Amino acid sequence: MSILSLPSTTDDIILDDLSASELFKYGRTCKTIHAIVQSYIPRKFQVHKLLARYFTQEEIDHFRYLQAITGMLISGSTALQFFDRVEYPDSDLDLYLEHGYREEVGRWLLDIGYKYVARATSATGRRRTFQNDLSLEPDSTPERMLTQRQFIETGNGYLEDAQCVFSFEKDNPYRKVQMITSINSPLERILYFHSTCVMNIIAHDTAYSFFPRGTFNERRSLICVVASPHNQIGLAKYQKRGWSVELDITRDEFDDSTFSFARGMRYVGDAQCWKLPVFPKIDAQCVSNIEANSWVVWYNEHLRIRMEYSVVKSHRLLTTYLIEQEDTHLQRHLREEIEGSETNVEEGDEEYFLDREFSSIIDWYRKGHYASKTCHYSWPMMR
Repeated sequence: MSILSLPSTTDDIILDDLSASELFKYGRTCKTIHAIVQSYIPRKFQVHKLLARYFTQEEIDHFRYLQAITGMLISGSTALQFFDRVEYPDSDLDLYLEHGYREEVGRWLLDIGYKYVARATSATGRRRTFQNDLSLEPDSTPERMLTQRQFIETGNGYLEDAQCVFSFEKDNPYRKVQMITSINSPLERILYFHSTCVMNIIAHDTAYSFFPRGTFNERRSLICVVASPHNQIGLAKYQKRGWSVELDITRDEFDDSTFSFARGMRYVGDAQCWKLPVFPKIDAQCVSNIEANSWVVWYNEHLRIRMEYSVVKSHRLLTTYLIEQEDTHLQRHLREEIEGSETNVEEGDEEYFLDREFSSIIDWYRKGHYASKTCHYSWPMMR
């Protein structure tokens, strides 16, 4: 009997032990193996299997719809498990979203049976409710088009720096969902993680790993935030799970343009990312603009990795965006296009918000200005 006549899942025992890059290389050996690998990918990289620990199938469908309309991202250990094809039985589900969507997502979690667990009691000694904590508004910030956001070395942990952390729990069996909100793009929280191995995100339609070769091939994680009790716990946890947690790099690595954590401009979905579609696809009318976000990877004088970016905010945009800080020409162009657009439309009109136009400008600008700068690593872009 030929092996080709066996069920497609027969190969899983071999493919399960291959790293992502090995899987990609194996799939390039011949057309038959390529077809086997392409069949394996949607079968094994399934978000709903991870989410089934927290939601029913019907709830998963609605959750992904909420992701589409709010821009909510799955990150932390759940996204890492998705790409690494493993399961951490003691992990929570971490959701990252802009602060303005906290009530919609939080009330949905309450509606499906989760209980809100406040981090502190009220002044009367009673435990705070979700309604109580909704009334806590973020600190007001001056309204402006572009705000500088350079990495600042503080003692804060990555969750301490979030605007708010809302925890929800359910028993039998025990499950925990954390909703982490921020004034700006949720991507800002992810770029402020303790180290690079957890810089992976799952949107409603696509999953992205920002440093896939270093994370999954080399099992390295570069420290991004200075030591704090919260970060030390997180770093120790991922060391225990098999990552080499490193504070700095060598000079040879710094000078190597093909280094797994090479310095330079990055954006969501670029050639250095590992990008996978999320199956099954859902019928969401919202178009994701997550790939419009970008940042710069740089190293300080001690050869320690840092992320740098500017924040784009405007009343004409539904969400905030991150763009690489060093390109002042791009910032000026965006300001002219958005602030100079027609203003004879009301806020409720569909034409009022310019997120799609913003994303198109970013895409056009990259094609014209960064084509010669992009490093196309030999990493699987399984799209």
